[in-house]
Amino acid sequence: MNAFLKKFSRIIDKSSDRLLVERAKLGDKQAFARLYEKYLDAIYRYIYFKVGQDQMEAEDQTQKVFMKSWEKLATFDSRGGTFQAWIYRIAHNLVVDFYRSQKNTINSVELELIPDEKNLEAEVLNRFEVDAVKQALIHLSADQREVISLKYIEDLTNKEICQIMHKKPDAVRALQSRAVRQLQKIVKLKNI
Repeated sequence: MNAFLKKFSRIIDKSSDRLLVERAKLGDKQAFARLYEKYLDAIYRYIYFKVGQDQMEAEDQTQKVFMKSWEKLATFDSRGGTFQAWIYRIAHNLVVDFYRSQKNTINSVELELIPDEKNLEAEVLNRFEVDAVKQALIHLSADQREVISLKYIEDLTNKEICQIMHKKPDAVRALQSRAVRQLQKIVKLKNI
């Protein structure tokens, strides 16, 4: 039942996005503002971990994502995918451009999960788990880290991940499978 509700919620959400995008394309700034509010935190979080947890840089890059999405909104076609996948693709491309300009590689990026538990004991336990996952993620390739981040942190579908990463469904499934197996192997070997 829970899976059904989650899927139904996604369908409604995507339908809502389509309507907002169409209104924004007609110049409705309030519609774009709603899209901005909806995706701001997720895009910021995605970029924050990609740029080495640099708050100022993450804010700048996030602002660029929304500026670019507003400028290029007329080119968005919902038949090619969801608005969510499209805006994540813009974020991904800007992060790649950022690293190119810094002459660094994306392999230097670490991934961290954000604890959201209210009580301290749960937060401490979660922090321990986060540190263990971070240690294990260092051993994955950049593509494997990205697919894990998009799937399990950002909760995107495989179809959306394919659009963001410009990979075929089989390639994304293989990346996920290898990444999960590698994480399990690392956790087992290091007793994390």
